[in-house]
Amino acid sequence: MKPAGPPDLKMLRQRAEALLSSSPASLCSLTPEEVKTLVHDLSVHQIELELQNDELLNAQLQIERARDELSRLYHQAPVGYLTLNRNGSIERCNQTFATMVGKSSDLLINKPLADLLDNPDRTIFLGRFRAFCNQPTDKAIDLYFPARGSGNGFHGRLTASISTDAPHPHAGEEPSLLVIVQDISEQRIEALYRVRAEEQLKTHDLFISTLLNTVPIPIFYKDNQCRYLGCNTAFRALTGLSDEQLIGRTVFDIAPPETALRYDEADKELLANPGTQSYEWKVTGTDGVVKTVVFNKATFCDANGEVSGIVGAIQDITDLKGLQDCMSQAREAAEQACRAKSEFLANMSHELRTPMNGVLGMAQLLEMTELTTEQQECVTAIMQSGSGLVKIIGDILDLAKIEAQRMQLQHEPFSLRATVTQSVNLLRPQAQAKGLSLFSRIAPDLPDLYLGDEGRLQQILLNLLGNAIKFTSRGSISITVLAGALDATTCTLRFSIKDTGIGIASASLNKLFIPFSQVDGSTTRRFGGTGLGLAISKQLVGLMGGDISVESTEGVGSTFFVRLPLELAPEQVCEQTKPAVSAAPTGHCPADCRVLLVEDDFVNQLVMDTMLRKMGYLTELAGNGQEALDLLAVEAFDLVLMDCSMPVLDGYLTTEKIRNQSSGLKNPEIPIIALTARAMQGDREKCLKAGMNDYLSKPVHFDELTTVLNRWLSLRQF
Repeated sequence: MKPAGPPDLKMLRQRAEALLSSSPASLCSLTPEEVKTLVHDLSVHQIELELQNDELLNAQLQIERARDELSRLYHQAPVGYLTLNRNGSIERCNQTFATMVGKSSDLLINKPLADLLDNPDRTIFLGRFRAFCNQPTDKAIDLYFPARGSGNGFHGRLTASISTDAPHPHAGEEPSLLVIVQDISEQRIEALYRVRAEEQLKTHDLFISTLLNTVPIPIFYKDNQCRYLGCNTAFRALTGLSDEQLIGRTVFDIAPPETALRYDEADKELLANPGTQSYEWKVTGTDGVVKTVVFNKATFCDANGEVSGIVGAIQDITDLKGLQDCMSQAREAAEQACRAKSEFLANMSHELRTPMNGVLGMAQLLEMTELTTEQQECVTAIMQSGSGLVKIIGDILDLAKIEAQRMQLQHEPFSLRATVTQSVNLLRPQAQAKGLSLFSRIAPDLPDLYLGDEGRLQQILLNLLGNAIKFTSRGSISITVLAGALDATTCTLRFSIKDTGIGIASASLNKLFIPFSQVDGSTTRRFGGTGLGLAISKQLVGLMGGDISVESTEGVGSTFFVRLPLELAPEQVCEQTKPAVSAAPTGHCPADCRVLLVEDDFVNQLVMDTMLRKMGYLTELAGNGQEALDLLAVEAFDLVLMDCSMPVLDGYLTTEKIRNQSSGLKNPEIPIIALTARAMQGDREKCLKAGMNDYLSKPVHFDELTTVLNRWLSLRQF
């Protein structure tokens, strides 16, 4: 027997209804098999009904869950949802919209949306709502919802669609409007910022454009392919090209090939090595005039730091080049004038010192003879006048050196106390002759050894002390040295030279340090002088890094202040510079020494020869360098006194020939002492460089000559 399939529910229902409507007797007529089958079918049907009921319950539960989920999504959506009727009243809204407007959703139902707006947005909404309802597709309304309740004001964008859940036609109702409200406040702010930025960018572009066109220097800029991107008015005026003729083109399109190639190579070199570039070039303007210009270029980068192109400026330096040429010519003329001035001063020094050597030399020789009192006074007057004239010559030369910036300061160790004491002792006889007291005071705790130019410091002190003596008729003169600022390597010395002289009127103080200027410049002035001493002192103090000032009361006296920073001498230098008492070497007999005197001036020949003979030396004379060479070739001498300026062959060339080992002279290493009337900076070095051993400047003093001869002849090998 085949297994029974699923029961036919309709047939089963019909059979069950027939059995219920039949009599009890008919039920008894059913066979057991039929009853069994009927019961089985009913049981199966009951089970199926129960299963279907469970499925329906599950489906209903899922629908409720889906409805809850949709409600949750509806209320938690990031945008506001509204359902508006045709009158613009809110039929339904989600919680997001209620939060946005700061109201409870219950209070919003049946409330006109326009009531949430202020003018002019309210008027805009009401004016556009009807058209919005009729055709909402692709339409949007941007409105501002002001702050209400707990909500903040925001900019909202409304978009809508017609509700598809339309009412029945017989109801006479129009479909609702489904509205989405988006908060576009951030987009609105960003848009405002963007608009403002665009306006600022336009303003900035306009400013840059105006600035470029205002600048009178031609300016251009190119991309990294060397194509012009733009330029200013000055560049257009220089080239005669419009923007249309320039932008997008290269230099090969606007310049001759040979010129364009040079420009292009420079541009490519700059792009290959980003940075700046500058070079000089010749360009021809639209007027046909050739101009000298300087190209100043630089690379510029984009936001990513990549080189985007070149910006360049063209500076016309034609006038500047002309000015430079004029300045160069003027500088050459000034340098030539300075050289001529220096040469003139050197020559003047020679021409003045040469006769002064004769005058003072003869006076010294005369002083060594037996003289009457009157004759001795005359000789003393000659010596004083000559020495005064030599000092004037020295002052003029010092001033010339300073003005020509040829004054070189020494940097040697010296004793401060010895320098001050020596300066005072040199002038003490003058002070005593006028009945004046002259004394010095140095702070006991002041260091004594320094590095600097002792000679120039002494010159400053002698000038100031000498002036004080000159302008003081009674009383005293003092020099005081105190310590100023002191550190590990430097000490600032504060000198004060005080006198009780005539003083200086306040109106005349500004004349003190001016060269050749006198406080009393009248022809009836009581005190002489050139007016150079203070001017030179001020310049020397300035060269040493210090300063000088004065305080004075007319009829009472004056005080000069000198502030001078000096470097302290190191300890090892201090040990080396401790004074050693020793006499100049005299280990020779003058009668055994032959001295060759090379001098062209007759008077100086006479003076020097007489001095040498008085010392006991054997002498020979030569009138120029060539005569000296002839004598040195055939005779033996122990020392040469060599004048530097002579006809035929001067002292420098003569010395070079003597030192030449192939000259054939008997003694190329013979000591040579320079005798020069030149006293400019570098003359001593020039003599030593030529091969001379020592240096004496004219006028030559007997004692100085004796010292130099002893120094070199004591080294002679017998």
